Amino acid sequence: MTVRLKRLGMGVAMSVVPRLPASLAMRITPSPVWLVSLLLTRDDPAAAVRCLKRLAATSPEIAALLRIDEQLQSGAIPADAIADAMPIPVLQAFVTTGIAPLRHAAKAFNALGCLRLGGALRALVLLRVAAANIASGEDRGWQHEAVLLEIAANDHCARFMARPEVMPEACRTALQEELQAVAGWSLARKVSVLVGQDSPAMPALRARMAGRSLRFQGPSSRSSDLDDTPADLTCVVGYSGPGSLARPVDSIGVSLYKKHKIAAMRGDGLLHHMADVQVPVLNPEDLRQERAFYADLIEKYGASLTNVRWASLNSQMNAGTELFVWMLNCGASSVSVSHLDLFLNRTYPPGYLAGGKAQASRDGPGWQMEEWSQLKSFGYHEPSQQFAIYRAFHPHREVAYDGILDAIVEKPFSAYASALEDGYRVWRGRAEA
Repeated sequence: MTVRLKRLGMGVAMSVVPRLPASLAMRITPSPVWLVSLLLTRDDPAAAVRCLKRLAATSPEIAALLRIDEQLQSGAIPADAIADAMPIPVLQAFVTTGIAPLRHAAKAFNALGCLRLGGALRALVLLRVAAANIASGEDRGWQHEAVLLEIAANDHCARFMARPEVMPEACRTALQEELQAVAGWSLARKVSVLVGQDSPAMPALRARMAGRSLRFQGPSSRSSDLDDTPADLTCVVGYSGPGSLARPVDSIGVSLYKKHKIAAMRGDGLLHHMADVQVPVLNPEDLRQERAFYADLIEKYGASLTNVRWASLNSQMNAGTELFVWMLNCGASSVSVSHLDLFLNRTYPPGYLAGGKAQASRDGPGWQMEEWSQLKSFGYHEPSQQFAIYRAFHPHREVAYDGILDAIVEKPFSAYASALEDGYRVWRGRAEA
């Protein structure tokens, strides 16, 4: 049955599986937790929670995770002690079975709002992949190095590495040595992990931006202690008019547009605002479906393409993180970041969510994403990956964050995941299932 499901193709499977009886669907999917993720993707959290309840009754590992979740909610254990609280049989099961079920579990718990637990499971996925790479003796290139950058920023990894069940001693020693090397990497060395081959326009853009100061202004509707600090160019995500900005800007130097933003602007008749941007930037992955349409955008508005490796270990960089990495690769003298708090502030400018207000609610002058809609995105954009990138570049003198982002990345990832869960969690736990 699983083979037949694979042959159907993922698109067909995602359409067919939710219509099957839950007991059958759970047997034929790549892993039972995959169905929970799928139902959350399809905006059916009630069915996902019912599926999770069935899993808890048949899987000791899932039942144990839900008990840990209850302990986290009650305060019986702190967020940074999840690795210590995981029973030996459960941990052994997670490190000896396939990586895919573990990856699906991390995604599902993130999308359920159990972001502390999801972040810890992501740490196990990272360690499993790193250990397999080291054991193979093969050079995995940037894929392995991207995993190392994330391991270094996710404090659950160090706690799990202290557990003898996770990996052999020789592998642990080798990984620790690699992580020590990562701590000494230069900014350029880290950037090289996250970007690929230059797009044709990149050399000219790099020459244009060399030696200039860049400001990445995020979409968080709040003040920033960098508000009055000058920069040569301001870069934003998805500029669709002045109403999409957290703070008024005289001129937009760069704006990155992902396909969902392009679709929203297209539907709202706002694509002409790309002409207001000196350098509109698109993701080349988005060009695959509507080549003619995107080719027209490139020609009409002089858009460039990113060369950022936006997906790593089944997690996709969100638009802000992708733009930040692209800016670091432009040869600027400095990159500063304001109005960005990694989703801890849920309020956005009214024009930022153009076309997406069906999944948002008004909050004074701005808008807030509905909890389930935002949680769904945490299933695609692993908070651990996004956090790791900002933390990785925090020590470098060429990079400056405003006070709020500074405070976020100076703390461990487990603290960030806890704050994120405090702001977004909807499902209260097994009692609701």
